[in-house]
Amino acid sequence: MRTATSCSATSAAPSNTPMKVEIKLVGEGKYRHSDALRNESLDFVLNLGCVSAVVVGFEKKWEIDDFAARVELVKPKQKSAVA
Repeated sequence: MRTATSCSATSAAPSNTPMKVEIKLVGEGKYRHSDALRNESLDFVLNLGCVSAVVVGFEKKWEIDDFAARVELVKPKQKSAVA
């Protein structure tokens, strides 16, 4: 469930800190059986415009390739400052 719609609403770091890390992109496994929810979650985070990194845990090796494919599918709508 999304509770914020912008980086300023979710930021717990001081305003001069440019980095934001997102975790629990797949809802602690709650979205495991829903491609649409996983894609929506990833799309939301990648297009916030202020996320510097994401932390994702995997239980099985195939999930790594699946996640990478979803990132390519969702493609951020804006250029990231991080290469």
